[in-house]
Amino acid sequence: MMREEEAERGDPIGPLDWPRILPFAPAAASDRLGWVGLEAAHCRAEPAFELHVPALTHHRLVFVARPPEALDLRYDGVQRHVPPPAGSIMLVPAGSPVWGRSSGCKDELHIFLEAGVVERVFSYPGWNAVRGGSTVTY
Repeated sequence: MMREEEAERGDPIGPLDWPRILPFAPAAASDRLGWVGLEAAHCRAEPAFELHVPALTHHRLVFVARPPEALDLRYDGVQRHVPPPAGSIMLVPAGSPVWGRSSGCKDELHIFLEAGVVERVFSYPGWNAVRGGSTVTY
């Protein structure tokens, strides 16, 4: 796997590089805790911003505890022009650049999962992607 420091312009960045491009600092982060295949960042009380985030090497799950007042978001065929409701979970697949504009305070937990971890879960013997009437997609 490519080290994050070796990423060249246009190459996906890793989850440890993601906070460096933000116009704010996460309220808390798991960086450098030694977790394998997993990182987390808690973002809240952010200023208004417009940002292009390059593709990431990891899948990103965004748990929305408190949505922003306004949101425009584009990634991997998704276009959103209104904030998601509280309790929503958004999935940004690895390799997908994101463009976003947001205003108003929000509270989100970003979970970064190494693509191989997700692949192992879905390939586990007996795994059924459709359970309880909901479909798991990525």
